[in-house]
Amino acid sequence: MRSILIEHARRYPRWQLADLYKLVHQSAMGSEHAVADEAHARARLTREMAEMGPGPSEPLIDPISPNAEVVRVHLRPYRREGFDPDLLLNAFVQTARQLRGSPERIEAGLAEAVQLARDGSIAFAEVDIAAVSARMRESGFPAVHHSDIYVVEYRPAYRVVSRATMDRGLRALCGEGEGAMGVLPEYRGLCAEFAAGVRRTLGEKLYAVYICGAVTFPETEHTGDVDFHAILVARPTDEERAGLLQLHERLEREASPVGTDLDGYYVLLEDARRAMRPRHLLFPEIADESWALHRAHMLAGRVAVLYGPNPSTIFAPPTREELGGALDGELDYVARHLTDYPGYCVLNLCRLLYSWETGDVVTSKAAAAAWASERFPTYRALIALGSSAYAGRATAGDLESLANGLPAFYSFAQREIESLRSRRAS
Repeated sequence: MRSILIEHARRYPRWQLADLYKLVHQSAMGSEHAVADEAHARARLTREMAEMGPGPSEPLIDPISPNAEVVRVHLRPYRREGFDPDLLLNAFVQTARQLRGSPERIEAGLAEAVQLARDGSIAFAEVDIAAVSARMRESGFPAVHHSDIYVVEYRPAYRVVSRATMDRGLRALCGEGEGAMGVLPEYRGLCAEFAAGVRRTLGEKLYAVYICGAVTFPETEHTGDVDFHAILVARPTDEERAGLLQLHERLEREASPVGTDLDGYYVLLEDARRAMRPRHLLFPEIADESWALHRAHMLAGRVAVLYGPNPSTIFAPPTREELGGALDGELDYVARHLTDYPGYCVLNLCRLLYSWETGDVVTSKAAAAAWASERFPTYRALIALGSSAYAGRATAGDLESLANGLPAFYSFAQREIESLRSRRAS
């Protein structure tokens, strides 16, 4: 719930305590308070979709529970895409009838909010959140309306549904195949809407959409991008290319968690079947320099299949030589960008050290950093600084210490990797 609360505080800076409580309540209880009967729910949905007018940019699917069991489906993007209101109505009504909420989850969510307020991560006083929690507990945790300020500022228009009640038709429209559950909860809405947009743009040219990288590792706390590979059976037309670029621009502006980009490749199926690094269909001057590593991750199961077959039906297993070359390319990238992205460079050096020492290239930056902190305790403090910088939590003093210590860590890692490479070659 922590990341969801932080994201809503960022997206709705003028929200009030009532709005925070409503978010936590909906996360735990769903929409049970909102449906008197189906006819009334249908009339209200029809009226709201007709009269809601413009509003802020919001994602189509907005997970509001830690495991994405419960989501808000925002009506403006739903209507903009021309989706069937009856599919949403059915999920909404069934959620009210079937979802059995948990007051304990409300208490847990409010306790997390108290901790966030204590840490300064959300702009409420912890004593005020605690008071709301006590008052609502005494009243049996009732449902509440959004605050007047929230209604005026953000004009909320959504329906709360549980994922279990979304039939195949609604999941297909929203792009939320089973594979979307393979990524961290706060990124599932973005991935679902991305898959749906790519499918609408490319139609039968689209063969598969895969998500890999940090968002498929449960230990990840922060990432700057969502890695993807979209596999096409034919080259996109100029119109389709423009449509894809517009989709990326819109999603990174409206639906993406703060600081997150969609970073990946559109490649031909025939190229994806080869070991040679494939060219990006939208930007032919770019090739996937980490192709061997990406294949290794996806073939090892660190992948969310948003559309299409299992990756094992397409990708060839990378050879030892290919993986070594790809790791060398990662080290070269770090060498060129030590001063540009110090946090990333520290974590990637940890990952490179782990991969060369263990022979396992399928790991996250977070896991590799934890491993390297134990394996090389001399650099434990620097690795902690790198993690803070990568997550955007470092102070000016932290960044200065990181800049001063990074060259020595790079030199150490370079020597260690060369030694490991030599041992493996002998």
